[in-house]
Amino acid sequence: MHTTLESHLEQLKRLGTDRVEHRNGSLYKHLQGTWQLLRQWEAPEATCLAGLYHSVYSTGGFEQQLIPLSDRARIVEMIGAQAERMVYLFCACDRPATHPRIGTSEPMLFRDRFSGEDYALQDNEWRALCEIMLANEMDLGYFDHKFYRKHQAHYRDLFTRFEPWLSAKAIEARRRFEHSLEEAR
Repeated sequence: MHTTLESHLEQLKRLGTDRVEHRNGSLYKHLQGTWQLLRQWEAPEATCLAGLYHSVYSTGGFEQQLIPLSDRARIVEMIGAQAERMVYLFCACDRPATHPRIGTSEPMLFRDRFSGEDYALQDNEWRALCEIMLANEMDLGYFDHKFYRKHQAHYRDLFTRFEPWLSAKAIEARRRFEHSLEEAR
């Protein structure tokens, strides 16, 4: 397993993340931004590492696959099984099916877009997944205020429903972020 940020960043470059265009420049830059937010919130190390690799298998909104699902063991070797599990869940999340279930009276089932299955997650998995999702969207919002503002009502509703699963530091960071967007208008 890689043990330093520098070794992880080198690995991400070997995967080509610095050459993949992304809304805020490159995927490499976005992955670092997501990791940095999670570190600031003092998320567990596995959650931070998952944030650093969060889209390597592709996502519903970012279709470029850097590592095939058949090679998940490679990511486990890089970041450990717990962090890789969160990377898989982030990438596998069928957002249109899963997001509406969070924070409602409906059963909180995760819809896996790769398998099409619905299944329960452990509380610690929901916590990590919600924090990674928040960090991902906030990092994008820092670089594309216009897009974030356009969808702000959706994000506000979603992130409010995430709150039972978020750390106090993540909740405070989200509130400061939204306040800064309001002031920038």
